[in-house]
Amino acid sequence: MKTIFDVYVPMQDQEQCDRMKQVCVDNNLKTPKSFDGFRLYGSFKYFHYGASSEHFSVFSWIGDYTQVTEADFLILLNEYKKTLE
Repeated sequence: MKTIFDVYVPMQDQEQCDRMKQVCVDNNLKTPKSFDGFRLYGSFKYFHYGASSEHFSVFSWIGDYTQVTEADFLILLNEYKKTLE
């Protein structure tokens, strides 16, 4: 079963990166101390949870993550939040 911790969302533009940053803030998901981690540039275009860094950010690599859409990520996020209740 996919979770928010093993999927990635390809970022199309900076607006989408900004939305994903706000999703993290609104849902108390760990993010880098510097919000530069949500800047789309060069090969940094994949939003996901970095297991080694232990936060959500835009990365340049995808590892073994499964690609999903932004909408799918939000569905998985809602499912994750239900497990915390």
